[in-house]
Amino acid sequence: MANPRAMPHASMYRVVYAEVVGMYELGACPEQEFAILKDVPYLFNLSWMANSRLKDVVQQFKEHLQKLQAFWSTLESIDKSLVIINPKRPSLASSYRQICL
Repeated sequence: MANPRAMPHASMYRVVYAEVVGMYELGACPEQEFAILKDVPYLFNLSWMANSRLKDVVQQFKEHLQKLQAFWSTLESIDKSLVIINPKRPSLASSYRQICL
């Protein structure tokens, strides 16, 4: 039986980090700044220095998501209370609604 407290294999971290930063950019860390590509309406300015760590980037991204919570709540209220014409299936990156009046 596997130890439930055992550390995950290093390859698992590479997969998770690649999801956050993109596989191609991951190989250049920490010398080069990389981009975060996710389903958000706009990206933030990443603060990156040669001594930065990936956990710093993840923390910045979490803070960015926190700032978007009120915006997403407003759009969710609009989606529930109005007839939305476009986008048909809005994603979290969709920052507009065309409504039927």
